[in-house]
Amino acid sequence: FVQIVPSSATMSMPSVMPSAPTAADSPVQLLMRNFPNSWVVPEARAGLPKRIGMILSRFGKLVGEPQIASKSSSDGTGLTAAAFFESMASAQAAVQTLLGADMRTAAEKEATGFRPPLDSERFWVGVAASRPAQPVQAAPRQGRQDVAATPAGGSPTAAASSRSSSNGHDTAEQFEPPQTDAETSFILVRGFPASWAEPQIKYLFVVFGGTAAVRIVPDAQFERAAQVELKDSSALARAALSLHETMVGDGDVIEECRIFCYHVMGRVERQKRAEEAEREHQRLAEEAERERRRAEAQARVLEAVERRKREAREKAAHEAAEAAALAERQRREAEEEERRLQEEAEQRRKEKEDRRREEKERRRREKQEERRRKAVEEEERLRREAEEEEEEEEEARRRKEAEEEEHRRQEEEEERLRRETEEKERQQREAKEEEERLRAEAEEEEQRRLAEEEKKEE
Repeated sequence: FVQIVPSSATMSMPSVMPSAPTAADSPVQLLMRNFPNSWVVPEARAGLPKRIGMILSRFGKLVGEPQIASKSSSDGTGLTAAAFFESMASAQAAVQTLLGADMRTAAEKEATGFRPPLDSERFWVGVAASRPAQPVQAAPRQGRQDVAATPAGGSPTAAASSRSSSNGHDTAEQFEPPQTDAETSFILVRGFPASWAEPQIKYLFVVFGGTAAVRIVPDAQFERAAQVELKDSSALARAALSLHETMVGDGDVIEECRIFCYHVMGRVERQKRAEEAEREHQRLAEEAERERRRAEAQARVLEAVERRKREAREKAAHEAAEAAALAERQRREAEEEERRLQEEAEQRRKEKEDRRREEKERRRREKQEERRRKAVEEEERLRREAEEEEEEEEEARRRKEAEEEEHRRQEEEEERLRRETEEKERQQREAKEEEERLRAEAEEEEQRRLAEEEKKEE
């Protein structure tokens, strides 16, 4: 099953938790726990994200690299890793394949007497949802349609060979896996180094549900090859297609190499496929027969429909002919009425046009007469204004001459008054001088008289 993990589980992770991409990108977060002990020892823990990335990349494209999300102890127990897939389908395929896988080595299984694995020994993987959700059931492993199923009419070897040809591996492309009389199908693994043994080969197929049997066989080119049977036989084609022409191993504990995987079908699978092909052929024949009967029934229905349509067309044609005759009669009547109305309208238009033309001519003559009358009046007004201007100029000239005459008389009057004033002043001076002379004579006379009186008194 696919387990959906509430987002609150990721909220409690430490700061090393990778930040979730934006909602617009819609990536899917995958959380993983219960890794093999050999993966989480201190000296191997640095390569854990690379191991996880190599496993998850077989199910779909990742967004960034996996990150260690939480650590609870020095021995790696409780360690959680997080990764992001671009699509939910890839994440669900990873969960469906990896969830519950027994992560113990052969030695660990033997040490425990081959007992069933505990929950802490099973690989745990879950999709982190944006809100709490109930676990949902995925398609069961047995009998489900594999995403890397063998192409129709061939084996996965053809698909693998087409991919290898693009990488330029001529030897892998030219190799054809041999036919086998074995009962069960298996995966033929080629290209692994001499340092590899059965445990390293089993490691490759952990993500596909584990192996049921591994047989080392001689190989003409690589000296050794392996025939691998999986616990989940339905994953053979997908596993072969996923691992073919891929680099595996970590280069440290497991020597890194490029392997070639081929799905070799056993007698049981070939017989099953032949039976499926026969059933498919029979199904197609039955469908063809049903289609033929359906086509005959449809043809009869179409014939009846066509007959009814033909009768309906004939009836419609008769009705259409009557309607056309009626329409033609109505059309001629309408044309006659329209012609009469057009003639009346044309007569009214001509009469209206004549009246408008006469009215226009009358207004034109009135306007010409009015312009002529206004021109005469304007000419008379200008003549009167010119005469008035001449009279005003003459009056102004006479007023100017009168003003000049008046000015001249005023000047003469002023000159006369000035002479009279000067004469009066002169006479006043002479009178004053005479008065001064008489006063001086009177004073002298008075002084003589006083002098004489003084003398007489003496």
